[in-house]
Amino acid sequence: MKISSREKLILAPAALFLAFLAGWLCRGWLGRPITVETQRMLTPGAAVTTLPAPTETGRVNINRATAEELTAIPGIGEHLAQAIVAEREQGGPYLYPEDLIRVKGIGPESVQELLDYITVGE
Repeated sequence: MKISSREKLILAPAALFLAFLAGWLCRGWLGRPITVETQRMLTPGAAVTTLPAPTETGRVNINRATAEELTAIPGIGEHLAQAIVAEREQGGPYLYPEDLIRVKGIGPESVQELLDYITVGE
């Protein structure tokens, strides 16, 4: 079966589009996830919750900290600290602080609140 030049003209842009679409869909798997910082607008009567400033000793390394050390982070209780350690042992080290979303009970909003207190590096 031969492909005519007219069919080639139609297939070439379709193949380019499919290649672009595949790259667009796979962009999150190829590297660090893209993070976007936003500003929250408070409406009258909305509850305001603030976390205390990080300690002078710095951030907690979530790849090395024990469950007890993780409970020192504001918003992390004993149960959640144990879940973080268990997920780290089962799924491997966290490559990025945002990887805490792997832990059941931690959502995107919780991760954003914890970013000032945690690290995965030294």
